[in-house]
Amino acid sequence: KQWYQRRVRAPLTGTVAADGSYICNPGEDVAALCDGVEDDNWILAEVYLHNNNTNKYQVKDIDIEEDERGDGAGNHTLSRRRVIPLPLRKLNPSTHGHLLFQPGHKVLALYPQTTCFYPATIHQPPKGEEDEYQVMFFDAEISKRLPALNTLIFSK
Repeated sequence: KQWYQRRVRAPLTGTVAADGSYICNPGEDVAALCDGVEDDNWILAEVYLHNNNTNKYQVKDIDIEEDERGDGAGNHTLSRRRVIPLPLRKLNPSTHGHLLFQPGHKVLALYPQTTCFYPATIHQPPKGEEDEYQVMFFDAEISKRLPALNTLIFSK
């Protein structure tokens, strides 16, 4: 991710989501809600095509290696409402703290060491350029909060 330097509210930066007309470009990472994926979770995927006629995306699950993609494994065709663009720029907290998610904000976050997004609550925003968000995940099976670092964050 690139550091964002201007002081305007640019789409896909910090808390500023893309507007409804935004079309993801091939190669952009997205959260994708795919059928047939474990528990129909939001997964980390890469856009490889947007069909203007059908208004659908073709994405590939980044967890599936290229040599494992026989018979379309890991490829999904999804409506735009099942694809959420991820932030394209990282903010410097000392100059853009006002554009960061604040404690208590509900987000979807990439669970550590996985390629799945889960609901989480911001515990602490980054304080310095090298810091990441700290979030709290809720695991319904064990009913406790799990702290995590190094997550991709976005509002659902």
